[in-house]
Amino acid sequence: MIIMGYDNMKNKNNKNNNYRFCSKSQLDRFMGKVCVWNLSFMRNPICGKLIEVTDSYFLIEMQDGRALVASIESIVGFGMTRNKAGVQ
Repeated sequence: MIIMGYDNMKNKNNKNNNYRFCSKSQLDRFMGKVCVWNLSFMRNPICGKLIEVTDSYFLIEMQDGRALVASIESIVGFGMTRNKAGVQ
């Protein structure tokens, strides 16, 4: 029977923390699109247009004009919104 020591478990758990929901190439397809974003550090989802994506972060412009920059690792999920009249 092999029992992992505390240090080995700690290292194993750190590797799992680098989970990414999606990659830069997957996000590139949504550039300029308005999406609903569910982020790990926010209580409620937000709407915003994807403006910029790098390997480590992304930039969205929210409907009220404010910008939000976050780590790609903070994405829990996102989806496109329905087309609405008067929304750009």
